[in-house]
Amino acid sequence: MCRFGGFEECRGVGSFAVVVMAEVSEVAARIATAVADVAPLLGALGDSVRVVLDERAQPVLDEMTALLGVPSVHVVPAAELGVAETVITRRLARAPLTAPLPLGAFDAVLTLLPRPITVQAVDGAPLRCYVEGPVGAPAVALVNACGMPVGLVSRWVRQLARRYRVVTWESRGMFGSGLRLDFEHDLGAQAADLVAVLDWFDLRDAHVLGLCGGAAIALAGAAASTRVGSLSLWHGDYHLGYATPRTERQRELVALLSMAGQNRERAVAVQRDFVTTVDTLRPDIAHHLYYPYATPELLHRYGRLHGAVMTTDCAPLLSSVRQPTLVVTSHDDTTAHPHASQEIATRLRRAHLHRLPHGDQLTAYDAAPPLLDLATGFIAATVAWWFRSPRSPPRTRPPTPR
Repeated sequence: MCRFGGFEECRGVGSFAVVVMAEVSEVAARIATAVADVAPLLGALGDSVRVVLDERAQPVLDEMTALLGVPSVHVVPAAELGVAETVITRRLARAPLTAPLPLGAFDAVLTLLPRPITVQAVDGAPLRCYVEGPVGAPAVALVNACGMPVGLVSRWVRQLARRYRVVTWESRGMFGSGLRLDFEHDLGAQAADLVAVLDWFDLRDAHVLGLCGGAAIALAGAAASTRVGSLSLWHGDYHLGYATPRTERQRELVALLSMAGQNRERAVAVQRDFVTTVDTLRPDIAHHLYYPYATPELLHRYGRLHGAVMTTDCAPLLSSVRQPTLVVTSHDDTTAHPHASQEIATRLRRAHLHRLPHGDQLTAYDAAPPLLDLATGFIAATVAWWFRSPRSPPRTRPPTPR
């Protein structure tokens, strides 16, 4: 069972007792998943987080946060909450926190939650990795947007792990405790993390799926390692020289990251003056999207990491990328300018450009059926291509996904 998929219901398969147990386990799983979703924020913010919920939720939240090893929250009847507290409250409010549960209800569902495996990067930085799917199946490495929690790619993991061995990880220096204050942050270091993860799990001919800023990391990793067998790059945030057009959002984000990444004192001022409202964040994933902005320290680290991704010229990498590549953008993407994706597809040796009629970086994380079909169709075609008969004539272009 995929630990990113929650509890699988088993209604109608036996006695009333089995049905009741399934319902209890489903409730416990929904609570556990909600708390796990906000656990990165709780770990970063400490034990002063308030949430406006029914007071009966307090003992349940205390138990679940203790099991996950993160600070609990303080349930209050009313308060003027900050942005982080609001997104945490809204995520927890979608769980049945006041439903009656028997003693030990969380014991079984805890095993279903994703648990990190720590892998050492080349420079010793710890990387929190997650692996799902059948051992021995074709490998897929998911490169998340820089600085974002693993929960943001959970829909991709859950779907792909049905037929592939899927591995993903969280950005260096952004997650966990005891992190070095000074760490390598350039695009090369982040691409080396991809290679280190593939090495650690001994994954060969892996398909690397890069989302948003993760697309640039995937591209750099493919240029450096033969373990990457094929690529798909979704709404990539690439820099291809100063003539590359950017959306208004990209220009604003580069400016913010540049200031926050200069030093910690500047990050404190930027985070203090950074104005956003909960209404600007997509409600179902707001708790993931806000994570790198939650504290001045996180924002400083994010500024260095993602700032490097957005300002490093990817053009010199392109001649070294020989793997079959699917490049995905849309006609109306206002988050990452489509021109860069079109340019990437034109200049890569073995690339196919797929223009969606609609979509952007946020909708890419939905792993909607058309996107999933596009990805798995390309992966299946490239797996067959790489393992074709030696008597087959060589091909110069990858198969076109249908």
